[in-house]
Amino acid sequence: MKAIDKKQLKNALITLLIAVFVLIAFMVYTDKDNVNKPRKFYRSGKCIKCGDIPYASPAKVFVINTKDEMVIKPKFEYIEPFQDGKAIVKEGNKEGLINKKGRYLLRPVFDDIDSCYNRVCIVREGSFFGLTTTKGKYILKARPGQSFEYKEGYIKVKQANRYGFYKDNGRLVQKPFYQYAENFSENYALVEKDNKFGYINTSGRIVILVEYQKALSFSEGLAAVQVNGKWGYINRRGEIVINPQFESAFEFSNGLAVIYIDGKYGYIDKTGEIVINPKYDSAKKFDGPVAQVYTNNEWNYINKKGEIISSLYSYDNVDTRIEFYEGLAKLKFNDKWGYINRDGEVVIEPKYTNVYNFSDGFACIYDNNEYGYIDRAGNIVIEPKFQSCSDFINGVAIVKSYSYSKEKKTYDNEARYGLIDKTGNYILQPAYESINQFSDGLALFKNKNKYGYIDDKGKVIISAKYIYATDFIDGLAIVKSNKY
Repeated sequence: MKAIDKKQLKNALITLLIAVFVLIAFMVYTDKDNVNKPRKFYRSGKCIKCGDIPYASPAKVFVINTKDEMVIKPKFEYIEPFQDGKAIVKEGNKEGLINKKGRYLLRPVFDDIDSCYNRVCIVREGSFFGLTTTKGKYILKARPGQSFEYKEGYIKVKQANRYGFYKDNGRLVQKPFYQYAENFSENYALVEKDNKFGYINTSGRIVILVEYQKALSFSEGLAAVQVNGKWGYINRRGEIVINPQFESAFEFSNGLAVIYIDGKYGYIDKTGEIVINPKYDSAKKFDGPVAQVYTNNEWNYINKKGEIISSLYSYDNVDTRIEFYEGLAKLKFNDKWGYINRDGEVVIEPKYTNVYNFSDGFACIYDNNEYGYIDRAGNIVIEPKFQSCSDFINGVAIVKSYSYSKEKKTYDNEARYGLIDKTGNYILQPAYESINQFSDGLALFKNKNKYGYIDDKGKVIISAKYIYATDFIDGLAIVKSNKY
């Protein structure tokens, strides 16, 4: 009886195993369309000058040179544009770092490589960040409460609520020690210890004693510090050069600093002399020859004499940086745009709906719903007739316009992009869905949802055959093709 039971049990087990095997085979067969199917991966950030091209396709990316030769084979889900000969890549679900030959500097073992600077990379494992060299050696392993911030060659580290610094070559400057620290500015970093402030240099050595109640970073050779409740300024040797006398003080910019006295803001020079009397309810640092001030419920631009040169009726304009290109900066006067010079003088009258920065001697302007170009004297050199414009670079600009069909004797219904010279004549008639700015002598263009490259004569150098492409940087571009 016992022998019969063993035989029945054996047969039952064999039958069960066969059933399980058949079930697994059936499941694999019915899901065969999904086996080895690439997962679509979407990524929006970190791409430099990629225009409207998204990271989205099951195809693998690869790298070409300006001769359209494949230099890195298709094996990655994406490759970020090369910087300093290195690029962040994704293979499978992990990120790594490669050189221009496609060889790994960092194997793809990280959940994310946030950024790389010189010889170090900020990496993420899970939800924690760490710091590693480009050779894969950990400087600081990923751990909770750890963060990094890069500026001008140095990485500020926050670890367990303490701050320190590393050089971007991996050299330790200061272990996380201070209660607080600002980024290096003029080779000094503001640090806090025991609720007092001082400064260290790029070797981590204290160069100005940690003794001030409060302090700001150095700017233009001076730093604002608080002594006995009043603010003054010290130089890089720690000597007081402007006696503490202000209720508040701020960083120097373009030779002047904002100070606060008796509830009002004004400006001093580097000798401590008040050059614009405190009369404003709010004031911002000088940005070039002008600064924004607020009084009587209105923001205004003033020059270094304290004279109002324009009013800003909209808060949209507040914090707009004044950037000079070829000696001129655009500025909005009420609801119209014009240009000032470095002395804060209006040199091109504000009469346009919108304007852009000068480049190659010309600036694009927007008026009466169309775009054209002016020169540095404010003369219209190319009449407004385009639907969009771009900067002139080496005598060539990208514009959007309706092309004229000689056969149909009418304009196309859809505006397209072409190239013009500085006389306004077409180098390339409007033909493409988009054209990026030139980089490494070539411009990325889109035609019938495919991407290729043209030169500044409008000649197609690489035909529109890619489903994804980036601008050329350092002689390399990242592309995708349906072939891979």
